[in-house]
Amino acid sequence: MENQKNRNGPIAEKANIISRHAGVDWLTITTSDHTRRTSVLKRFLRLKEAFLLMGELPKDWGMRGYRGISIGSARWGTREDGDILILSGKDALTFWRIFAPLGENCSRIDLAVTVQLDTPQPNMLREYCDWLRDYGSRTARHTTSLERVDGIGASLYVNRRASDQMGRVYDKGAEMKDALMTHRLWRYELELKSKRAQKALGQLLDAGDALPSCIVQTVWQWFNDRDIPPAFDRRTRDGWEIRTDVSAQVTSSSQQLNWLSSQVKPTVARLCKAGLEAEVIHALGLD
Repeated sequence: MENQKNRNGPIAEKANIISRHAGVDWLTITTSDHTRRTSVLKRFLRLKEAFLLMGELPKDWGMRGYRGISIGSARWGTREDGDILILSGKDALTFWRIFAPLGENCSRIDLAVTVQLDTPQPNMLREYCDWLRDYGSRTARHTTSLERVDGIGASLYVNRRASDQMGRVYDKGAEMKDALMTHRLWRYELELKSKRAQKALGQLLDAGDALPSCIVQTVWQWFNDRDIPPAFDRRTRDGWEIRTDVSAQVTSSSQQLNWLSSQVKPTVARLCKAGLEAEVIHALGLD
């Protein structure tokens, strides 16, 4: 009985999902290559012109020795050893694909799933805390905290902020100051940093049309593994999922075969479908 309840979560029987949206909510890339730096700057300047037409104003911006410009939710900076580009919020959702392939390194990427419920759930975060107390592991309880955030209200933080992976659950409707959506529009965010971010970005770029379901699967699994069962369903059209465990090792023959089947096969299939079969055969050394 407890296992069934743990799968459903505290919200599953209280509200239905009206809509679900998944996307990239933050991207930080850096590059030291001269050609890539030039391309990032050119694309940023085009983006800046578009923002200016929409009434956005540029500001001087800097961090960690980088000096540059901030406009909208986009930031670009340069220093002697390289350039940095940061996109957040709706600008990350819209423009991340334009800049991501140019980064030699991705130091942070956030994946977000936003769900609209049919009925308001004002006590949702508190119910998660109660759920953890009754059903969560000791580790999950100790690494999850409920905190107040300016402009948002309360947010549930999962894992330590200094970690290379952290989750947030918060009232997106309240953050938007939308009276109709407050307590009904909820956001689940997964923040990946360092090597996890770099690996995740590569898989996102490979996902193609499967990107939304890939993010849904990944965010659902991450929170559920930490005893925070999401309000949304993990079932998606194609079942793709990002592998964020950068320390996993493929050792035995059975593990290697399973890795080929679950990780390599889908990528090869997508490349062949795109007409790149000859290139795939050459890349694998099978020609």
